Amino acid sequence: MKRLFHYTRSGNLKKILVAGKIIQADTFVEPPEIPVVWFSFRQDWEPTATPGLIDASTGKRRSLTFEEFAARETPARIEIDSEAAPLDWRAWRKTSGVKARMVKALEESALRQDTDTADWRMSFDPVPLEKWRAVEVYVNRQWCDFETLLSLPNN
Repeated sequence: MKRLFHYTRSGNLKKILVAGKIIQADTFVEPPEIPVVWFSFRQDWEPTATPGLIDASTGKRRSLTFEEFAARETPARIEIDSEAAPLDWRAWRKTSGVKARMVKALEESALRQDTDTADWRMSFDPVPLEKWRAVEVYVNRQWCDFETLLSLPNN
C-alpha cells in the first residue's frame, strides 16, 4: 500500500507539532469553498508543496526546485492513515465549492510541476496526531524519522 503524506517545511512542522493536528489550508480559498488539508501519494516530494520566489534576474515568479528548497529550509512530511483523507480530486471538486478557475489553475500547476492530481487526497477536517503514522524530515538527501533525529547526540 502506498504511503500518504502531508508535505510541508520545518517552520510549519513546528506549528503542526505544537497544535497536535494538521489544519486546513485557507490561502487562496474563496467562499463558498471549504478549506481542506492536502495530502499526496507521491513518495519523494509533492512538487506543488514547494514554495515559489521572485527570480532576481527575470523579476518573474517561479517555483523552487526541490534541491533549491532543501538548501534553504528543511522539507518535512507527515504520513497519515489513508482513511483520514477520504476525498480524491474528483470528490473534492464536487463537494468543496471550489470555483472552476481555481480547479483550472491547480490542474495547470500540476502539469507544470510534473505531478498528477490523481495522487492528491484531501480532508475537510483537521487531521489529529492519532491519525499520524510517521513524521519525517529531509536531511542529508534522505528522509529521516523525526524522533530518531531528535535522539541523536550533538556532535
